[in-house]
Amino acid sequence: MEEKPKRERKLTDKQKAYCEKYAECLNKMEAYRSTYNATKMKSSSINNAVKELSKNPLIEAYVKELMGKTSSILEYKIEQSLKEDLDMIERYKKHLDVLENPKSREAEIIASKRTMKFIGHSAFSSAQERVSKKLGFYEKDKTKATVVYTVAVSKEEAKEIAENLNGEF
Repeated sequence: MEEKPKRERKLTDKQKAYCEKYAECLNKMEAYRSTYNATKMKSSSINNAVKELSKNPLIEAYVKELMGKTSSILEYKIEQSLKEDLDMIERYKKHLDVLENPKSREAEIIASKRTMKFIGHSAFSSAQERVSKKLGFYEKDKTKATVVYTVAVSKEEAKEIAENLNGEF
């Protein structure tokens, strides 16, 4: 008996589109709904279809490949976003310094007020919070993280620090 030659399996266009959408939105149900005609399907039916798609090793491999590309793009976007937030914080603080400086000229004060109004205090605060989160100063439950600093000091310096705290710690 002759064996049939094995056919090379490939993803269909819809399966590729599903993988691409999933890599973009990171939601299998949403990816399925946008790729396949699922308007009359129940959520449980979509969930079952998604489970079947997830069992396909070709889909799993293509998603992993796309995720690798997506993660480098995501890292770039996070880095770019962090830089933009830091730039905004720096601009806001620079103009705040102008307002606090008694030697500032009238034109500088007017320009600084205008810039600070344009940026807005809430945008400034939001940028600070985003930077703090990106740098890991918040836990996953959105509470502020405890940051512990370790500093090498001599015994004499430690005694002096303890005396200066006067039981405040």
